[in-house]
Amino acid sequence: MVNASFAFGNIDESDPVLDPRYKGKGISRKDGSFSMRLFLNGTEIAYAFAYPLDPEHYLIAALTVDKRLRGRKIGTYAVKFLQTHIRELSGRYLLAYCPLGMERFFLSLGFKDISLGEVSFDEFGQPAILMQKQCFRRRP
Repeated sequence: MVNASFAFGNIDESDPVLDPRYKGKGISRKDGSFSMRLFLNGTEIAYAFAYPLDPEHYLIAALTVDKRLRGRKIGTYAVKFLQTHIRELSGRYLLAYCPLGMERFFLSLGFKDISLGEVSFDEFGQPAILMQKQCFRRRP
């Protein structure tokens, strides 16, 4: 069974699942930031870090899955857990800097490209495309 745990605060650089490119970048502490860990039978399989840009918009700053378990929909579970948590925090939109080559993954989860084809650099200096998803369903 997959379990999620959330903690408020900055990126935990000692996390074993965290991708090395996120370590040592010194992201400043942001008000309302939180990290999420996914566990499968007590073993950590994914890590994510997000923070609010404003009360309605939250940005996924880091999302990593254990390399041995990639391709098994764990990233999908992680984004869905994040979306549910952000909805509980009254967030309406989930934003993510999508690394080049990962567009299909984010598009399959309902994200839309809002960068207008412009490639920018995320907080870690990686080339990325800004994508957005609504965390709620519109009422008819």
